[in-house]
Amino acid sequence: MLNQQNRRSHRFDAGNRLFHFLHNLWRQAQRWLVEYAQFGTRHQSARYRQHFLLAPREGSGTLTRAIDAPPAAPAAPSSPKLSPREGLKRLRADVEPAMARLGFAPVPGASPGWERATHDGVVQRVSLNLGTSVARLELGFGARAAMSLVARARPDERRLLPTALLQALWFRGWLPGEPWSTEDDTAGEELEHAFCHEACVARAVEALPLAVARFALPLFARMPDAAALDVLLDRREPFEIARKNWGGTALWQQAWNPEASFLHRAALPRVVGDAAGATRVLDESRAQLAAWKAAKAGWYKPELEAQLEALAALEFVEPTPVAAPRRGRSKPPGAARGRTRK
Repeated sequence: MLNQQNRRSHRFDAGNRLFHFLHNLWRQAQRWLVEYAQFGTRHQSARYRQHFLLAPREGSGTLTRAIDAPPAAPAAPSSPKLSPREGLKRLRADVEPAMARLGFAPVPGASPGWERATHDGVVQRVSLNLGTSVARLELGFGARAAMSLVARARPDERRLLPTALLQALWFRGWLPGEPWSTEDDTAGEELEHAFCHEACVARAVEALPLAVARFALPLFARMPDAAALDVLLDRREPFEIARKNWGGTALWQQAWNPEASFLHRAALPRVVGDAAGATRVLDESRAQLAAWKAAKAGWYKPELEAQLEALAALEFVEPTPVAAPRRGRSKPPGAARGRTRK
């Protein structure tokens, strides 16, 4: 390259200069073409037709010469991806000890769920709704005796426990101690759990029991027995501030399986032995069905009306007496055989 310098004649090169001048106008980028605002010394471009073989040493403050740049660090290994079946399997197995400490035992079934029962037979269930790309917590609550009556009224149905999405209960103000706030843009994210990678499963295993203790247990504490549950399902005033345009309905209407909650509400007075309450709820349920039918609401089904009448024809359930736990021995060992230990 060096021995070719000044070898060409200027007399014969004049025509080439004019040709290159015209083409060089199209090659020079104007300032309006690319405009960046960067910190540091501005890039010093080459003078007219003086294009360098290598990039100039002076450059933008955000640039470094490729020869001086440190070697790129190796990319951190990503979290291994899991299939939905494997992710749910790991989540259920890893979170089971923490749920056991809260008193919940696994529920057999395809969807992960955990259940506990009060001393009076009220079922409290926490399960995962898998209808979207993430798992959302949902709550189920009901009395075993009422579920038995509902099962006799609709023997072909397996979903007998009223179940509601925990996020919807929060939005509508039904979680004691957790008012809805419009200032938090991330509200509700702690109730959604991904399980597509190992890291997601690890986060869900840590966050799920905390969400159950914070959001679900205060509501479960309001339903220790069937009588309290009967009053709670009829309640229309939420415990906390609701999200705008999300309130105004009773707790039993929050369930995503309205047939189960509708019949469960009608069965509860028969469980607690409230004859007057059973008549009142039965009349209200018939009026509700007529309103749904007139409005052509999706909740109305002819078979639901038949199931309500079948439930009304059932006998009242006698409350099962619960024996008090024994705190000590009433007789010393050996008293049954007529002697005491010396």
